[in-house]
Amino acid sequence: MKASTSKAPAPLDLSRMGNLASMLATPEPTLQSGQPMELRLDKIKLKPQVRTAENPGLSPESIAEIGASIKARGVKTPISVCEDPDNAGEYFLNHGERRYRGSLWAEKVTIPAFVDNDHDEDDQIVENIQREGLTARELADYVGRKLSQGLTQAEIAAKLGKSKAYVSQYAAMLNLPEPVAQAVTDGRITDVTVANEMARAYKENPKAVTAALEQGSLAAKQSPAGQGEEPGLAAKPATARVNRDTVKTLRTKAKKAVKKDPVFASGDVKRVERALSDHLATKVTIRSGAKGRIELVTQATSWDHFNSLMDKMSLSKAIESEG
Repeated sequence: MKASTSKAPAPLDLSRMGNLASMLATPEPTLQSGQPMELRLDKIKLKPQVRTAENPGLSPESIAEIGASIKARGVKTPISVCEDPDNAGEYFLNHGERRYRGSLWAEKVTIPAFVDNDHDEDDQIVENIQREGLTARELADYVGRKLSQGLTQAEIAAKLGKSKAYVSQYAAMLNLPEPVAQAVTDGRITDVTVANEMARAYKENPKAVTAALEQGSLAAKQSPAGQGEEPGLAAKPATARVNRDTVKTLRTKAKKAVKKDPVFASGDVKRVERALSDHLATKVTIRSGAKGRIELVTQATSWDHFNSLMDKMSLSKAIESEG
């Protein structure tokens, strides 16, 4: 009887299965309709945001506060991102910067996010306006950028769903006097109306406004840190805020100062204003300026009107000779 013989089985050909290690890697996030994806934080990059580092919502204590909440309860509202067209699998942040920074603070690995590739700066602005997340300076800077791109105030208003008067207020902030602009930057003036009223007060009495703002800045620096903060959070810096009562007081002082000037008190200035207004056929104002200067102010409604005023003041020939 012959012993049975059997061949050894042929080895399996695994070459067609590719890299098995890749099967064990973390799967790429997949988008399900209406559902956020869990994206790795290290795959999300910041692009220029409408909120600046001075925004109270991005202060270290604010980020620590939201970070502590995220650490305990997670991110409840997904952020919005758009795909990086140059790097597959990477994203730019659209909005949700506080949640993004708070997640980093909480040492999270991923964050829930929606992908919106049509999101732009205008969308950022509208979202932040609706939840009052922007400072007056940030809104003014946005208006300035749009104006420099050739948009009119009416067009900007339409983008924001606001009135033209709303946009005009922020456009006026682009030309604030330096002391007032500094008070806006450091957070002592946070209201656009107060900023513009303070600018008008500065024109009436620059010395008094500068002194008041400098005094407020010094008070803010010398004030003790805020009390009653949560353990582990940095104390909030104190600020001496400028409000409408401050502006009202300064403007009242300015008017009293003008009345004390014997020339203004005599009524001669008003007579000169009327005579110049009649001669030029436009409103002329004479007012007291800084360091005893006298300011003569008039307005031209167009360049043709401006040239007409130059002719009436016999300045056209002088300007041509300078050219």
